[in-house]
Amino acid sequence: MSTGYRVNGVDLSSYLQPYFSGSETPTTINYKINGTSIAYTFARRDNDPNNIPTITTGYQINGTDIITLFNKNGASLTVQLSGGSTTYNGQGQQATITKISPTDSWITVTTSTKTNAGTYNETDYTYTPPTGYTLVVSPSQFIISARTISIAAQGSSSLTWTGNSQTFSGYNVSGNIAQDSGWSVSGRTQTNCGSYTVTLTASSSNYTVSPTAYQVAWTITPTTPSNFTASVSNYTSMTISWTAVGGCNYTIWQWNGSAYVPIVQQSGTSYTANGSPQTTYYYYVEAYASSGTSTRTAIAAITCGRDGYFQNVGYDSGNVTLQPLCLSGSADGRVGLKSWVQGTYGITVSQVGAISAVCNFSTSQLWNNTTRIIRWNLNGTSVNFPRSTDTSAPNPWNSSTTALAPYYRSTVTTGTVTYALVATGSGWSTNNSAGVSGAFWASVVWRNTGTALQYVNPVNPSISYF
Repeated sequence: MSTGYRVNGVDLSSYLQPYFSGSETPTTINYKINGTSIAYTFARRDNDPNNIPTITTGYQINGTDIITLFNKNGASLTVQLSGGSTTYNGQGQQATITKISPTDSWITVTTSTKTNAGTYNETDYTYTPPTGYTLVVSPSQFIISARTISIAAQGSSSLTWTGNSQTFSGYNVSGNIAQDSGWSVSGRTQTNCGSYTVTLTASSSNYTVSPTAYQVAWTITPTTPSNFTASVSNYTSMTISWTAVGGCNYTIWQWNGSAYVPIVQQSGTSYTANGSPQTTYYYYVEAYASSGTSTRTAIAAITCGRDGYFQNVGYDSGNVTLQPLCLSGSADGRVGLKSWVQGTYGITVSQVGAISAVCNFSTSQLWNNTTRIIRWNLNGTSVNFPRSTDTSAPNPWNSSTTALAPYYRSTVTTGTVTYALVATGSGWSTNNSAGVSGAFWASVVWRNTGTALQYVNPVNPSISYF
């Protein structure tokens, strides 16, 4: 260093070199000022650089004893650093000393090792200058900056619903130090369908998260609802059901005759609708969430059934030969519709009549005969045979096609109906029970028409899938 003061033409700093030489033996220095020698002796030990004697020479420069030139109080020890700023790397770091002034070998400066991010002032360094030196470090701070980390998608960002908890791993964190715990990723584990994000967070001051790359979006997408089944109750009440897909709602689609259209969106896992008997309906289901829509289930083809019921159908007894008449010789023998209760066996007779009749005796005895008479009993009213206006009749008698209607009689639809060929009077002998001809007294071909209740069997519903 230069003091700016000279003795014998030499800067006083040159006379101070023994002081800084590191000698441990007493040293005598002779200085001359104006030709007069100044001699003093001092000793210094390396392990005690502050052991400096206090000496007064009696010579002054600008009013100050020149001994102050040997006293370093107020002098500066300057340390020049490089690498005053760096970035956190998970290991100990320190600034590099590039220059120390003065450069005396016994002056040492040591930079301390720092690991975490932060700003470290000059007091964080150690040094061994003699007493009175002021440490000047340039730059005055050693800065370890926080490390910037970011997260980005890597690989697939979509998982498929399984019903179990799943952990997303389709991302990569960059800028971090391996095995360091100063950061974390949250939002990685989910179970239900939906849209999610993983978020990168710094948990220590050693890291700062990029404001534009701190999240990665990911999803769990729906699968096709399983166990899709259909059922029908009471012939026409249709129900479809399926197993839940976590986090999803459901769309029910129905065929409208030309296309499948959505008819309901719901959170439940069953749907019921009433159909028409013996009509076929088609349904399928999709699961949906914010993360997407599943493929459809199978299509259920549901054909509604029909309950059994009674219906009125035409009734016709057909042509029936009724014989014989008065087989027992009774005076009130009858053949035909005798005290028929409407509705018996579900049959209601609306018309009744004879197609033909024959008697095995003279036709003059068929009406208005005091001994043996055959007449029609029409609901309790006797009329002549074969027609109420006849006073004689052919025997045998047959109705003609054109004359068929007059011989049919309409009857009441409720209550009891009688429409019979009745033998009245006397003279009917059991000895003649086989008839004059040996066959029968009389016979008639009878025909009844009307309606009958017919039971129609139920039709069971059917279900198929495709």
